[in-house]
Amino acid sequence: MSQLVDRALEELLEGPLHLLPDDTTIIIHDAVAGKFFTHRLTDAELDLQVLTVSVDLAVLVIFGDVRLADGREVEQFSVETEASAWRGPDGSAAGYSVDDLLVVRASSPHPPRAARCTLS
Repeated sequence: MSQLVDRALEELLEGPLHLLPDDTTIIIHDAVAGKFFTHRLTDAELDLQVLTVSVDLAVLVIFGDVRLADGREVEQFSVETEASAWRGPDGSAAGYSVDDLLVVRASSPHPPRAARCTLS
């Protein structure tokens, strides 16, 4: 029985459940749902047409679906070990300038693996 419990806990912790430093268990998607995150656009990001998902957006790498405010899908990819980036469709960075403040809204429809971020 203990193996079954251990296996179930391991499955949950690799999925939607996360442990905080004080041993509180949360579903991270629900904890950040409805929250807004901001990111200052850099010149390198504009040149490469890529948004780096670093400290200010790091919690959002768990979301399975990232879209622009108009509904178009954003490609998620890794640029190196434990570093992620987002690339929108061609022309999606038009009209933005260096130091523009981007806003990302996290939402979490159930199941959590279908959670979505929206960039605007």
